[in-house]
Amino acid sequence: MPALRERVEVAGDVLTFADTEPIQALQAMMEHRPPLIVLERLFAATPRGAALINRIKSDPQLSMCEVRVMSHTGDYTRQVVKPMPQPAHAATAAAGAGSP
Repeated sequence: MPALRERVEVAGDVLTFADTEPIQALQAMMEHRPPLIVLERLFAATPRGAALINRIKSDPQLSMCEVRVMSHTGDYTRQVVKPMPQPAHAATAAAGAGSP
């Protein structure tokens, strides 16, 4: 984890969790709503990591959090993009498009 910490420029506190602690990490994210969440690339590629990413992406309370997947070696960085919510009027128009 120290290698990832050095590569991310963050002002303030940094919380770290082992790959065996996704529930604790999610609880901390829900409580603190950090502006940046960094996941290690190898963890993100596991079923547990993918589930955590999907949970973060689908939670409206974490919608303002930026999620980055990074490697320890510095040769890989990816930002996880969340689906853009549709405006209420667009959803209504799409729902009514099939009506006679």
